[in-house]
Amino acid sequence: MSVLTSLYGGRKLKAIFVRSDVGDLDYLKNLIESNKLCPAIDKSFALSDIQQAHLYSETGRVRGKITLRIK
Repeated sequence: MSVLTSLYGGRKLKAIFVRSDVGDLDYLKNLIESNKLCPAIDKSFALSDIQQAHLYSETGRVRGKITLRIK
């Protein structure tokens, strides 16, 4: 059993480590601004409702990204 798996009670775990790159971020920004890339957002929650967002993420029904509004 790996150390990471033991920390999560035997649950499956996928870890992705990335390093941001200004050129990549500019490329993604241009795709979004030109409507060539549109992220699938399932639900959006106010930051004050972060507990509800977390509970929703655990339902297994999420089909897209969950976002938090900070303003």
